Amino acid sequence: MKFTAAVITLGLATPILATPTLVERTPSLVRRDLTAFTSVLASIDTAVKKFGSDVTSYSGGVPTNLLTDSNDIVSVTNNGVTTLKSQSQLSETDALGLTEPVQGLTSDIQSAINTLISKKSTLVSAGVGGIVEQSLQTQLSGAKQLSSVITSKVPASLQSIASQLSSGITAAIQKGVDAFQGTGTGTATSTGGGNTSPATSVPATSVAGTSTSVSGGSAPSGSSSTAPTPTSSSGSSSPSGVVPGGGSGSSTSTIPAFTGAASSHRVGSVASLAATLFALLPLL
Repeated sequence: MKFTAAVITLGLATPILATPTLVERTPSLVRRDLTAFTSVLASIDTAVKKFGSDVTSYSGGVPTNLLTDSNDIVSVTNNGVTTLKSQSQLSETDALGLTEPVQGLTSDIQSAINTLISKKSTLVSAGVGGIVEQSLQTQLSGAKQLSSVITSKVPASLQSIASQLSSGITAAIQKGVDAFQGTGTGTATSTGGGNTSPATSVPATSVAGTSTSVSGGSAPSGSSSTAPTPTSSSGSSSPSGVVPGGGSGSSTSTIPAFTGAASSHRVGSVASLAATLFALLPLL
């Protein structure tokens, strides 16, 4: 009887032992913070992979999808920065949990940028080299903010490591910026292999009552006007337009223009000669 009672008692107790006890487990604050960081990194990585896939498929023309992907990366990154700024400091253990997702994101960005650079000539031919550079500059700005926020949220003892990890992301994007730098600027029109410069008009020069204008060259520096060219006795202008006495190695003689002063000088000379003759008459 005692044995039977014991078996019955054990049988009644079995369902109680088999029923699990429910315990409510709430994730710690630190664990929630780490999840916020990994979620942000995963969202950016998804956008980067989409960008890399579309870059690989690009074969020419206006890359509308690439520019849209780039904008998505910037948008997700900026939203992530805003989210992470409100998070608490991470412990050393949880901060180390960021190593793998950061390295994965860095690898995907490097792959996408390298593929983009391989399509540089095609993108430049489509006339969007400058636009690609600007979009990468915007990505770079967002990546630098993300790096700064992540570094500030880890313990001081790990900040140098966090900075080195995140610097791989910015370095990859900077490589793309450098590759496309200047591809959106115009080039000068060339003729015969040389750059052409706009013609400069030289002020008109008066020669023997007529004016001439020369284009295609610039006026000598330091001179604001051109002196009139004196004319020779034959009515033609002097060679090379050199004014007598101007310091040139060879000069051209010219007959002074007739003025009233010449007549007065002649009359005075005749009067002086007559006075001298009258003075000598008594001696003859």
